Amino acid sequence: MKQIMRLFKLKNIIIFTAIIFCSYIFFFNLGIPAFENWDEAWYADVVRNMLRSGDYITMRWNGEIFLDKPPLYMWIVALFAKIFGGLNEFIMRFPSAFSALLISILVLIYSLSKFGIAAGIIGFGSLVLNNIFVWRARSGNLDLLQTLWILLIYFALISKYKHKYPLIGLLLSLTYLTKAAAVIIPAIAIFGYILLYERKNIVHNFRSYFLSLLIFLLIPALWLFGGYLKVGADFVTYFILHSDQNVSHLSFANFQTSYFSYIYYALQRRITFFLVVGLLAVIASYKKSRGILLLLFTLPLLISLTYTQRSNNWYLIPMFPFISILVAQGAGAFFSIFRHHWVIKTPVLLVCAYIFYRTFTINIYPIINTYSTQSQRESGQKLAELSKPTDIIIRLDESYPATIYYSDRKVYVYKGDIQTGFIMLGIPDMTKMLELGQAKWFCGTPSEVISFASTLSYPYEIIQVNKAESILHIL
Repeated sequence: MKQIMRLFKLKNIIIFTAIIFCSYIFFFNLGIPAFENWDEAWYADVVRNMLRSGDYITMRWNGEIFLDKPPLYMWIVALFAKIFGGLNEFIMRFPSAFSALLISILVLIYSLSKFGIAAGIIGFGSLVLNNIFVWRARSGNLDLLQTLWILLIYFALISKYKHKYPLIGLLLSLTYLTKAAAVIIPAIAIFGYILLYERKNIVHNFRSYFLSLLIFLLIPALWLFGGYLKVGADFVTYFILHSDQNVSHLSFANFQTSYFSYIYYALQRRITFFLVVGLLAVIASYKKSRGILLLLFTLPLLISLTYTQRSNNWYLIPMFPFISILVAQGAGAFFSIFRHHWVIKTPVLLVCAYIFYRTFTINIYPIINTYSTQSQRESGQKLAELSKPTDIIIRLDESYPATIYYSDRKVYVYKGDIQTGFIMLGIPDMTKMLELGQAKWFCGTPSEVISFASTLSYPYEIIQVNKAESILHIL
């Protein structure tokens, strides 16, 4: 009994320490860096427009209807902004960082209980020191919130909770409202779980399945109907068929191995050994264990990404908690083989500790202290100070999202000999705007601004904001 109590206290100490460590990783300096151009500056402008207009159904960005992602993350940020007195960088990133903290602690608690203390810590370390995971966690993006819903679906599936399927329906609807196309991942896993483990009770559980499906469909349908009333059929068509931005358009011609490389380096390379052992352990015990469910939450996504035309590493983020659980399972299996051989176990643990330390100092610490778009924040704020709210800003490069947010103005990107579109401005329309006096403010790097100024026949002034940004004002 005393040994059990000591073990219980040790686990509590580990969890408490992990919470403190995660709080540092995910929240330290969270509100200091400027918004990144992709994608959090987009979403920040969307939230600001929500708060101003009171329209929480249709999202607007840069003065136009924004058909990109569903609104749940933006709703949460808007709620926090109202509670805490306004929108800022910390508020915009808080739901993402908090989701990452919850995911990390849930993975730790589960791994400690299933695979032991040493294995649980290794699995936890493989997640909380994953540079892709940390980078997106500290950004006002949707990935971590959608990953939290998907992880909760996994825990609901393996639970013995009587009403788990209605709960899963709710979590599926939240997943859809966060990132529509992402709902395919847990849907495949749920379907596979039912076929593998509940096929004898499908008729008996039919009512629960139906209720789950009804909840999943009904909640997003209310939002889609509201969008239909405001925008029309294009709103519904986009969010049902096209919001994946062609990621699900798979072809053998697109075959790539980049996503395997992303996983390898995200796991600090050498920790991949435990992932391989974990995969082997799951396969070896698939008849006895429900560990195969971990593969249902990972392999379909990985396989589909291998044949998509995109190669964005953050698409893997919904996999990472499950990969870390597999790492913990692999570490547990490895340590169980050498249960009484501390001569082998101790060096392995020391090597893992060294890898985690090096990863933190080389990969994670720079993410915590990044200030990559500070110069564009300064130029945007300067433009907001100098220009009128009705003025149009023209950027001479494609770093426009941060400029849109910080200038709080309508922004175009001058791209030369192209047709003017949603954000891009071609030569004919630029010429016309100059003639009508509608284009007075330009910004970009100093070299771009000087090069553009040399083509003008109008009087102008150049304002040097900082080493990276200049503003051109046509007088």
